Amino acid sequence: MEPLSCITVRCDHNNDLIIDRESIKDKCPPVLKRLLDIPCDSRSFTAWAGPNKDDQGRFTFAKSFGITRPHLAACITFIRTGHVEYIGVLIQTFEIFGGCDRLDKYIQEKQKHEEIRKKIICQEKIMKHNNPTRPEYDIANMFEFRAALFTWTPPTSDWSTVSPVNTNETGTIFWWRRPRDQTQDILLLDADQSTNDNDHEMDDI
Repeated sequence: MEPLSCITVRCDHNNDLIIDRESIKDKCPPVLKRLLDIPCDSRSFTAWAGPNKDDQGRFTFAKSFGITRPHLAACITFIRTGHVEYIGVLIQTFEIFGGCDRLDKYIQEKQKHEEIRKKIICQEKIMKHNNPTRPEYDIANMFEFRAALFTWTPPTSDWSTVSPVNTNETGTIFWWRRPRDQTQDILLLDADQSTNDNDHEMDDI
């Protein structure tokens, strides 16, 4: 079979787009194939009356459907290369052509990647909270933090360096941390509770 020739498609606002049909003939969705006069198979092609053209031989389906030149060009580029710039444009335009299986698969893959990305972010947040390396990550208030030089000598052995204070700098200042004294926290809570109980007793008197 001889290579398919290039055609000119008249788009909305009377702008023209030249399409190399040979470069997309094996990837083009069925409806768009017919509109571009690309044979699908011998039986369906002979039954197809052929696309509408103007007196200059330009294909007019895009103008009839109100499809602009940039939108049609985006679809042709996606068919030929798989490149996506504005997914909404492709979805809207391919819907006119009865859909595009390749675009559907692309969207499904994007959704899968997005779900994986969200899971990774969630896992990272959990890890940050379970093993906080900076004060802002320590939402459970498990550690005492202090910013000091890496060469700082801590007063007790339970201090350790965990991360630079500012990762954009040389990293000579680090966050040090040590576990909080849970026993001390309990004593403080008991003391607060005892004070509150005494206040209530005074109020009763």
